[in-house]
Amino acid sequence: MTEKLSAQRNRYPLEHLPAGVHICWQVDGDEDFHASLAGIAQAVASAGAAFLYIVDRRPLTALRRQLHAIAPEVTAQGKAFLLEPPQILLDNARFDEQTALAQLRRFTLSHRAGGLPAPWIVVEMSWATWGLPGSDRWQAFESLLDSAGQELYGMFLCQYDRRHCPPDMLAEALRFHPYILFNGWVVPNQVYPGPIPSPILEREAVMVQMGLDGDSYQEYLRVFLEEAESHAARLSEAVQAGSAKQVDYHAHSLKGAAATIGAVRVRDAAWELEQMGKRGSLAGAPQALEKLLQEIESVRRITAR
Repeated sequence: MTEKLSAQRNRYPLEHLPAGVHICWQVDGDEDFHASLAGIAQAVASAGAAFLYIVDRRPLTALRRQLHAIAPEVTAQGKAFLLEPPQILLDNARFDEQTALAQLRRFTLSHRAGGLPAPWIVVEMSWATWGLPGSDRWQAFESLLDSAGQELYGMFLCQYDRRHCPPDMLAEALRFHPYILFNGWVVPNQVYPGPIPSPILEREAVMVQMGLDGDSYQEYLRVFLEEAESHAARLSEAVQAGSAKQVDYHAHSLKGAAATIGAVRVRDAAWELEQMGKRGSLAGAPQALEKLLQEIESVRRITAR
């Protein structure tokens, strides 16, 4: 992606970024925050884009006033959406990375469908320090966001306030972002290892969570593979028949079963098909189904070892 950016001494201006960029914005005090927000708001205004800010610790009213002072055209045209995490990231005070990503996907795709510029989205990440159920999955959310890339049609900045986020969280966050916002410029993240692939099975985590020994887990896994094969067959029929409703139903069922057993890649592949079914558009469904079948086979192979 670097060659697509207009570089100046290895620094990239915010207004020249292509859609799909995933940036780590580590705020170091109010002065740094205000300067960076000004650059972001001006880039949003220049692009004529919408701006979604998921705000955690900052008062919404004060932030809206500040944004209006910086870029009045954004707020005047009703393109600025300031929400708190429970409104878009949390479901009944619980965090689920797939639900959060689906919410962001709906927001960005609505702009793409309307022929609008890619929206800018800032997610203030200090909600992950609340200790709410599922909030320890924030890394999984960042990994999904990083892997989704340009598919999401948005400019994503994940904001970490150094005054509220612990040092180990700040260090961990850098693993998921190819770029960093620093003094109003975007710079390459030298410690970024590239998108981190999901594990095929989260075996140990599920065994601890469900209180299972190795033999019991293997039995659950055997039953899951039987169910997965059945759902995959029904999904194949539904895709061939063009039945979005049946794709949604069977993909949703398979996604839940995969999540329970810790088959992460199967869960994610099923989720992709589920979203196609919910949208009523099966363009790309044959390819998504093939990916799902490959992930089911991956689980089968490591189970047979």
